[in-house]
Amino acid sequence: MLDVSSGSKGILLPRIALVSSTDAVSIKGPAQYLIVYNTSASNSNGLSGAGLYANTGTALLPTWQRVGTGATGQQGATGPQGPQGPSGIVTSRPISGYAGASIAPSSPVYVFVGPTAEVTLTANQRLLLWGEVPLGLATGSAPTIGYIGAGYQSTVAGSIITNMAGGNFSIHSFKAGRNSYAFAGNVHPGAGTYTIGCIVKNLGITPITDNDYMNAIYMVVDN
Repeated sequence: MLDVSSGSKGILLPRIALVSSTDAVSIKGPAQYLIVYNTSASNSNGLSGAGLYANTGTALLPTWQRVGTGATGQQGATGPQGPQGPSGIVTSRPISGYAGASIAPSSPVYVFVGPTAEVTLTANQRLLLWGEVPLGLATGSAPTIGYIGAGYQSTVAGSIITNMAGGNFSIHSFKAGRNSYAFAGNVHPGAGTYTIGCIVKNLGITPITDNDYMNAIYMVVDN
């Protein structure tokens, strides 16, 4: 029995860089319960960093287990929530369909042209809408003018259709025959549910009747 004692010295055990908890190469045929000092700081392949390890397996199938490693303690308290991440897209959907209904002349208000969509927004979300719609007058009709835009209307009773561009809209001229018109806009209207789509205000005396399929995309993003 080995009894070593000293008040100023210690025992330097063999130092080996183990490559895994089943390392059978670094030490050939290690005896069961052989103790070594693992110099590798690896925490992978079954190892737990540098320290004393004992072979709890066999000489042919060693299992290196760190000496003095206690049981895993209780999980600590959850840390504080991190900062909010960057804003992103909440949803993106198409709006497509026939816009063939006649657009009445001399209109004091906007009307939706073609299909619409209904979206619900939170207070911090922004709405974007863009697309194109073919519009025109019947053959032989006198030219007319009007506004085209991306519009929205609250589902609250009595709400009016509003151009997302506000007062920055364009005036278009409509003639006999069909032309394609682009529309786009974005708005931060606040929390609520809204109907959205292409809008037209026909200011002339001629109905706009030579219309075709509208194609658009809307997107809701965190503001």
